This record gives sequence, C-alpha cells and structure tokens, in this order.
Amino acid sequence: MRGGVIDSLFYFTMNREIKIQAYLPGINLTIEHVVVYREGMIGFHQDLIEEQLGDPEDGYVLDYDGLYLWDDEGNKVKIYELITYEEWILIEADGDFVLSQFTGVKDKKETAVWEGSIVKYWLIDKGEALTGWIVYNEFIGSFQIMYKNIYDQDVTDHIHKYNIEVIGDIHRNPELLPG
Repeated sequence: MRGGVIDSLFYFTMNREIKIQAYLPGINLTIEHVVVYREGMIGFHQDLIEEQLGDPEDGYVLDYDGLYLWDDEGNKVKIYELITYEEWILIEADGDFVLSQFTGVKDKKETAVWEGSIVKYWLIDKGEALTGWIVYNEFIGSFQIMYKNIYDQDVTDHIHKYNIEVIGDIHRNPELLPG
C-alpha cells in the first residue's frame, strides 16, 4: 500500500537530479560530474575535466599519466596519478578528495546549491541576512543550512522563502563562514 509520507519522500528523492562533485585539495579545485569508481578513486569524463581545469596557464596540466601543477621554478609537479580508460580519466587520490552532492535546487541567481556551499540567506520576518553552509542532515534525510553549528533551515523546502544566495564553499572560502 502506497501513500502518505513515504510516497512523498519517494517522489522527491526520485525526481531530484543526482550529481556529485569532488574537491581536490592538492590543486585547490572543485570538479563537477564525478563518478566514484572505487574507494580512493574517482573518475571524470575527459571533456568535462579539461573544460573545468581551464587554461594550462592557470597552473594545471593534464598529462597522460598525471595531473600536474607548475612549481615556482617552472617545473611540472605531479599531484595525482591518472589512469585513462577510453574517454574517462580516473584519479587515484587515496582519499585525498572530498565528495559533495547537489541538493537539487538552485539559488536566486540560478547557481547550483551543493553540500558544502556557503550561502547567505535572509530571514524575511527579521529583516536580516545570515551566513551558513549546506550540510546533509542524516537524521531527517534532507539538506539543511547549518548556522553556527545549529541546523537552521531545510534547503529544499525554503530555497525561495529565504532568498538563498551561494557566496562560496567551505573548502576554498572558509573565511566566509560565521565565527
């Protein structure tokens, strides 16, 4: 027998776009459209990673055997081992990455809201802006805004009510987090 809360949860879960991104601290870069190949290894489609790495002058070099950075003396330094398989690139990162999931919603500027996003949101009734970050609350099974280590608002239910705006992420912009 179907219906009620379970049916509603199933509907929401099944209609949310599931996307994963990975933050690679070795190169201080977040890359979207990640697949988890096995523990310690993540993969990207070759076209997508090259597009997200940008111009080699930015310091990233994608070679047949590794992902490199240029050091101060102009030498290539291998940061991650790569394995190529057809059009896929696998990075053997030994856990040196942080995965986060797309919440299924976008902010007021149509920017994707990810787990780990730092957001500014406005409490209409109080007329003030607060800054928090997005976490997945396993207890209730939803993405929420964490404000000063307290679960504050459910993102998927209140994205428009609180006028949420992504202003950074916890990996590359920790200085934006409230004290």
